[in-house]
Amino acid sequence: MPGKNTSKAEILDITRHGVWLFAGEREFFLAFESYPWFKDAAVSAVYNVKLVHPSHLHWPDLDVDLDLESLAHPERYPLLFQAKVRKGLQLADAGRAASEKRARRKMKRF
Repeated sequence: MPGKNTSKAEILDITRHGVWLFAGEREFFLAFESYPWFKDAAVSAVYNVKLVHPSHLHWPDLDVDLDLESLAHPERYPLLFQAKVRKGLQLADAGRAASEKRARRKMKRF
């Protein structure tokens, strides 16, 4: 019967560039550029990380799962996260940009 897993994952620090993580007896830096799920997340959600398997990390509050192998050897896992822009958001952004442009024109008249 296997013993209790005493290994753990721990967030060491959160900087403006990313997250420092200790897991599997190693330290990793998760840059926000490569791991955008953490950038705007609540600090408590980022710190709530579980090592659910010797090589599997899980952030339950963020519904994010990462394998330690992908952190140790990112060159073996070339796929990167790409945010999908929803059509409604594009229209809202375009409308906001048009409103801002009109406001700037008004300001120039005065």
